[in-house]
Formats: sequence, structure tokens, C-alpha cells
Amino acid sequence: MKKSIFIILLTVAFFSLKAQEHQSPLFFHNHLEYMMYQMEHPESVPLKAMEVSRTDYTQKLDSVIGSDDFDLSRWKNTYTYENDLMVETSYEWQNNAWLPTVKTESDNATNTVISYRWTDDAWELEYKKTSQYLDCEAGNLLESTTTEQYVDAEWAPYSYSTYEYDDNCHLVLNVNYYGMDAAGEWKPNSKFDYSYNADGLLVRELTSTIRNGNWRESSLDSLFYDEQNQCVNQTIYRKGGWGPGSNTWMLSGRYDFTYTDGQLTSEILYAAGWFSSGMTLDSKSEYFFDAKGNEELKTSSVYNEEDWIVRDSYTNTYDLSVDAASVQGLASVWESTKGSGMGSSLYEMPLNSKWLSCTIISSYYDTHFDLYYSGPGAVEEHQEQGLKAYSRQGGLVVELDESADVTVYDLLGRVVASKAETMQCEFSLTPGVYIVSSGSVRVKAVVR
Repeated sequence: MKKSIFIILLTVAFFSLKAQEHQSPLFFHNHLEYMMYQMEHPESVPLKAMEVSRTDYTQKLDSVIGSDDFDLSRWKNTYTYENDLMVETSYEWQNNAWLPTVKTESDNATNTVISYRWTDDAWELEYKKTSQYLDCEAGNLLESTTTEQYVDAEWAPYSYSTYEYDDNCHLVLNVNYYGMDAAGEWKPNSKFDYSYNADGLLVRELTSTIRNGNWRESSLDSLFYDEQNQCVNQTIYRKGGWGPGSNTWMLSGRYDFTYTDGQLTSEILYAAGWFSSGMTLDSKSEYFFDAKGNEELKTSSVYNEEDWIVRDSYTNTYDLSVDAASVQGLASVWESTKGSGMGSSLYEMPLNSKWLSCTIISSYYDTHFDLYYSGPGAVEEHQEQGLKAYSRQGGLVVELDESADVTVYDLLGRVVASKAETMQCEFSLTPGVYIVSSGSVRVKAVVR
């Protein structure tokens, strides 16, 4: 059940990201985030790749806690940072305890990502991805990636991808290989050819796959833009099938995009059957933003031949006082927890402010995620309400404007410390994320 739910969520997130490519350039906070986005959207490689080497963030993602509406399942991702290394660890709540499942080490200095799987009370090596970059006026662009799988106590080649660019640093060819032949040569699997107009906008994406040892074209996407260079239409053709008409281009579908003040507000998919010359309404996504351009709500609907039926909605909350460019982490949640059922919409990022939470209301699955941060300012978000909490020498300091009771909870809601009628107190706690409560005021605090 979880696998099918994830596929549904992943499909929704994929089409959402396809449309978001035509908004303002995204900001990538680390190599893993950049590589994961690029793997699904190779035509977007020339985005702000130079930002991947930044290490001067004032706030960093500390952990993500997820649970479903019945509280039957819980997931947690924690993040630690040391110079160029980011370590992300995923857990599942089982038998009244957090059980580790996946760990990912992303090293910006060596451009490597190593993943581990928790097995029999120990971490076991699983995959390693190594990336090579080339210089270009648009920034450091991905030149190749090599993925290896750990088998029989050694690294074995698994996949290989190459990327070529034109003189304007636009990606024009991406070739992917999986496995090696008897001669030790990479076996080609798929490739993507990209074409651009005079304004540098992507207008054509041609996908080919290997069939009987030869390249065979399989899909063709054509994109069209308005005077503001906003993609308003994407038409999709496919090849395949058997019998009459096989191996000829057939109309598969079309996306229509609508914008308001430069923000994508809706995308409608029209689908065509393999043996049908016409197209019918299929699905729709609508986006709603706050005054700063942060996505507050996304709804996904299907057409039932009479009306639109909302199947999924995604609600986000933000800290509007924080600049999102100062926050590191988040995007790799999707990759390391995809086997656990965590919502893939976490892959999306706010444009301006710090993302605090995401709620997915689905006809299949309801999930809520809370995000916690560490760093200067991250524990003082509600000072104006008379309560401040911060870490000092491995403990937690709490300050109030007036005498009141203080209670400290862990992320499972358990009371771990308390003090009555105080204006300042200090608790000795193990490192982690806590919720400090006094009356109706609650703040997050990170103890290191």
C-alpha cells in the first residue's frame, strides 16, 4: 500500500516540478540537492549551480518529523554538518523507538554522495555517486556522474551519465548508461536531446532509448512561450506500439500553463489515447501564493467527465521573517525516505521564507511534516511573545519576561524537564530538538 501511495505522490510532485522549471531560477543549497533535481530535470542544469559550494548559512535544517493522520507511522530525518560534509539520517518509528533506515553522506569537497542501509544493527554501504563538473559562464555545470553499488565488499559500476553543452552553456545532450558489457564498456540506456530558441528557452526535448541494440526515439516534448518568456504550452508525442501505425509519432498529451504576476497558478493536462486523435481533460494542479511569493497551497484534481474532483492538497507554512537563502538542507528528504512513504512534495522549496511545515491531504494518504532548524536566530522566533530559548554549553537556557511555569517536551510530546514560577532557568539535556512551552507560547530549541 505504501509503495502505491508513494508512486501517486511522486507523480504529483514530478508534474509540479516540471511546471516550476519555468518560474524564477531555483537556489541549490548543496551538491546532493542539485544532483537530485538535475537527474529528473537535466534540461535545467544551467541554473544557479555555483551556489552549491556555499557554507556560510546562518540556519540549517536540523530535522524533519513526519506522521500520518492516524499516527500509525512516523518518520524522522536528521541532519548534521561539518565543513563541506552533510550527513542525513532517516528513521522509522517502530516498537516505540526510532529505527535507523538510511544514511547519506554528501561531501561538497569531493563531489561524492555515499548512501548506507541499516541492516542487522550496523550501517552497510549501498551506493556511491561521484560527480564531475566543468567551468562555464553559467557556473559549474555537471559534466558526468558515476554511480557504484557496493557488492561483495567492493564497489561495482552501476550507472554512468554524461552531459554536453552548447556555447551558451545550455545542455544539449544527456546520455545515460546502466551496467557494463563483457568488454567492460558502459551499456547505453537512454538519451535526451535538447533544443533552444534565440532567447535561450528550451523548445524541444527528444528522448531516445535502446531497442535491439539501436537508438529508438520514444518521446518528443515541444514547448511554447508567451511574450514574457513564460511557458504556456507543452505538447507531448510518443512512439511505440505494435501493428499499423507503430513507430510513428502519436499525440500523447498537452499541458496548458497559466500565470499571475509571473507565478505559475495552474497547469491542466489533456490526455490522448493511443488510438484516439482527440484529447480530453485529465488532471489539473493549481497553486496559491502569499504576498512574498511562497507557495501556501497546491491542489491536484482529476476530471471525472463532468467536474473537477480534488484528490490531493498540499499546505505549507513559513517563517516570513527569515530569508530562505540562509537555510541549508531539506531537498534530499525525498531521496532517502522514498521507501518509507514520506511525502515527495518536500522536494519543493519556498522562494523567500523559511519553510516550517507541510501537510498533505490526500484521498489515499494524509501526512504532516514539521521542520526544525538550528543556528543563530532559529530558537528565538517568538521573542516578542516573552519567551526565548537557546543552547549553551550543551544545555538549554530559557528566559521569560515575567515569572511563569516552563515545560520542555521532546519531539514525541514527552515531558523531559519543567520548572515552576521562573524567569530564567537552565536544563541539562541531551543534544536534540525540543519544544519549550510557557502558557500559550511555544518555541523550538536545539541543544548541541
